[in-house]
Amino acid sequence: MESGWVREPLRHLLVHLQTGPFGSSLHQSDYVAGGTPVINPASIVDGRIVPSLKMAVGADTVTRLASFKLREGDIVLARRGEMGRCAVVTSVETGWLCGTGSLILRFPPTIVPKFMALLLGSPGVRTYLGGSAVGSTMQNLNQSILMNLLVNLPPVPEQHRIVAKVNELMALCDHLAATNREREVRRDALRTTSLRNLVGPAASRENAQFFLRHSSRVITTPSHVGDVRRTILDLAVRGALVPQDPADGHGSRLLELIASDRETTAARRAVFFTAPEEPLPHIPPTWAWAAIDEIAACEANAITDGPFGANLKSAHYIGQAGYRVIRLENIGHGTFRAEFHSYIAQDHWERFPKHHVFEGDLVVAGLVDPSVRACEVPAGIGPALVKADCYRFHVHPGFASRFALHYLNSPTCQGLAAVHHHGMTLTRLGLGNFRRLPIPVPPLAEQHRIVAKVDALMAICDELEQSLALEQTARGRLLEALLHEALAGGVVPVAV
Repeated sequence: MESGWVREPLRHLLVHLQTGPFGSSLHQSDYVAGGTPVINPASIVDGRIVPSLKMAVGADTVTRLASFKLREGDIVLARRGEMGRCAVVTSVETGWLCGTGSLILRFPPTIVPKFMALLLGSPGVRTYLGGSAVGSTMQNLNQSILMNLLVNLPPVPEQHRIVAKVNELMALCDHLAATNREREVRRDALRTTSLRNLVGPAASRENAQFFLRHSSRVITTPSHVGDVRRTILDLAVRGALVPQDPADGHGSRLLELIASDRETTAARRAVFFTAPEEPLPHIPPTWAWAAIDEIAACEANAITDGPFGANLKSAHYIGQAGYRVIRLENIGHGTFRAEFHSYIAQDHWERFPKHHVFEGDLVVAGLVDPSVRACEVPAGIGPALVKADCYRFHVHPGFASRFALHYLNSPTCQGLAAVHHHGMTLTRLGLGNFRRLPIPVPPLAEQHRIVAKVDALMAICDELEQSLALEQTARGRLLEALLHEALAGGVVPVAV
């Protein structure tokens, strides 16, 4: 231990220790607007006392609870919830009351209150108090635990120097945090603007070159890659990702072929596209607009929702593997979430032939939160059953199913679908509105080129996310090592 330091239990250092008044001493009727604040744990924020307007009492209550008044230099310590939360009472808070969930700690002049507050809020002391506190739902600190805390105490001048140095370093940390926040705001704005310009009406080669030049500056975390994925999908479904080839023909011809197939098979009539009042996004001249229903397979139940809850009850589910029930939790933005699984027996699956789902089908979330999302049923999952609030979408074999999938997960589709959302608490895209939803239709050959390009770019995004995640982990480990190297030799244990 450093020269001049002493090691004592906290009980030998205290002049006064008092628990705040019990709950029976304070009633709801005691609280008044504009009264004297009562300091509970929620009022202790980042080492400061922040009073609540709702937690104040009148003059009569202050007189009755005068023994719980705070003095300048006291430390008010939370004894419930987060251990080690404390603050030094200043002249402003003198005369306020210690609340039910707090403790008053008073020390002699040989102890600098701000030093003791730093000690009580330090990781070592928090660990000790947290490990010794009682209570399963909320931790509670009793006086005996606190008084047995062993403290390494330096001389008063050194206490002041420690407080001054900590304040200096904390001010530097605050400055760095503020600078970092400001930089992140600018970076987010630049990334958002750059990506928006890539798909905007005036999109140009210069916009793309600008983004490529600055991408390493604006894409720094795995979460940023999500913005890039959405932009890729938007470029894809607006005809800006691959060049058009006049030899491919026109999208309207593909729609005619699908319609002819539907008439030949005498299947149900499709819901045909009706141009909305709002202008649709620009698409290449060789593309056409259609309703989702126009590109569905000819079968009667090519687009269908799942059975209602009254038909499929919890009693029908079985614990072991059977026929998978695909529900909202399984549907990601382009990915099937296999970790969520529910099963029903074969006899229950056979009861709902209209709602069967097979490998390669698309499943769409009818309950959108906050946007449409869809995924493809992968190998090994079907045959399955689609649950209520999910739509099974069997795309016509003459249309590229994965182009439809990419469209459903694109911001373009989100914007068009938002017009048809309804519901106050839960937002839904009704089955009828889904069937009428507009979809751009490129020629089939171009659809395949788009899908190949999107899949290749998404694979790059996967690698980028992994790289950024590893970089963050490596950066965190490096920072931890640097802090350990810089501080380990000078830190004096304050508690055992």
